[in-house]
Amino acid sequence: MTIILKTGFIAYRQNSVRPGLRPKKGDGILFGIIIGIVIGIFISTVFNHFVFVIIGIAFGHYIGLIIESLACPTSSSEIVSYRKYSLVGTIAAIASILYAALSIE
Repeated sequence: MTIILKTGFIAYRQNSVRPGLRPKKGDGILFGIIIGIVIGIFISTVFNHFVFVIIGIAFGHYIGLIIESLACPTSSSEIVSYRKYSLVGTIAAIASILYAALSIE
């Protein structure tokens, strides 16, 4: 019985997440922004209005912060600075998309 347990434990340890596949610093934010843009494009297609892309981008920044804090080897002070930069990025993205929307229509 102990041989089976030891073999199972060794097999589990060897098949865990490989170090090369773990996201690096800043990758969580990038993944979140991409996911948010995809969500925003999908919602804007469903509701036939492109302003929902803005909501998707804002939502994606916070998804990225969650991914960054859970999966990436980042300290808490860096996550706080990412939160500040993502807020600035969200405001800039919303302002630029609204400016483009008002100039087109």
